[in-house]
Amino acid sequence: MASTIDLVDQNEMLLREQRLKFALDDASGSYDVCLIDCSPVMRRLAFNAYLAAAEGGMVVIPVKLDSTVMRGTALTVEATRSIADALRMPTPRWKILRTCVPGRMTNAETTGAAVLDGFFPDEQFETVIHASSKVCEGSWQWKPVAAFEPGSRPARDYEALADEVYRELA
Repeated sequence: MASTIDLVDQNEMLLREQRLKFALDDASGSYDVCLIDCSPVMRRLAFNAYLAAAEGGMVVIPVKLDSTVMRGTALTVEATRSIADALRMPTPRWKILRTCVPGRMTNAETTGAAVLDGFFPDEQFETVIHASSKVCEGSWQWKPVAAFEPGSRPARDYEALADEVYRELA
């Protein structure tokens, strides 16, 4: 294929979108796991994170159970696949993490859980993150719940999640 100015632009864009992947590759000897916490609406960062996870990583899709659970979950899963397809890269592994799970489920949350179990039965973590005011209180002080209230239920949940993610990636 003949080289054109359009191809130069595409190469520059691809390199820009892979900066995070390159940085993580450079640091890979120093760390076992890297967590990138970003919302899919943070397009450039999310796009970079998906690319970085494509080779041996994992995308964690946090889902709050309610009756609208499928729309956002399906859009995030499809975006992950579309990005990988467009760049001819492998689709990163992904799993759904149920968050803000109450001690007692409402009808809406029960419906959301049934939808997830029906559409994504094998793509969910065993661990769930339970709802607690401690998560919000910790964030007000710019601390993760594990540092703010180490013995709390959500702190224990996040510890269990870390163990499960580590086993998945090993």
